[in-house]
Amino acid sequence: MIHCRHCRTEVAESDVLCSSCGAIVLHSEEEEIACENHTGEKAIACCVVCGKPVCGDCATSRENAFLCDIPEHHQVAGMWALAMLAESPFEADMVRANLVHAGIQTRVADPRDFAGTLNFRPHLRVRVLVERSSLESARELLRSFQLMGPES
Repeated sequence: MIHCRHCRTEVAESDVLCSSCGAIVLHSEEEEIACENHTGEKAIACCVVCGKPVCGDCATSRENAFLCDIPEHHQVAGMWALAMLAESPFEADMVRANLVHAGIQTRVADPRDFAGTLNFRPHLRVRVLVERSSLESARELLRSFQLMGPES
């Protein structure tokens, strides 16, 4: 495990993004994610709401998390929290369906939806977000599905 340079959260050495703040934590200069808005610019993070890769000019930080240039995402970041990271869009959709069935509103943020992350598709995880007021209920439900450990 290593620590994210931005928020100091522990990150697996195989991860490309910090699950907490969205910062890119690549370990090699050869592996570079491009900014979705500025061709040729290196992305420093992916938006924690939608997964869009953003450079230093596009990225903004709120409550220790990176956001893209879409104004709605600044509001969303205040109302939604990370419930879990899924290994694939399929897993995220299954988790989302179960949370919605339990009455918990969810959003899915998949960085694979953006061209700038094309080379990293196998390594990026999908964020399952829930309303902050439902976070503990969502985590309890995920633990009951054995998708989260007791310490999460």
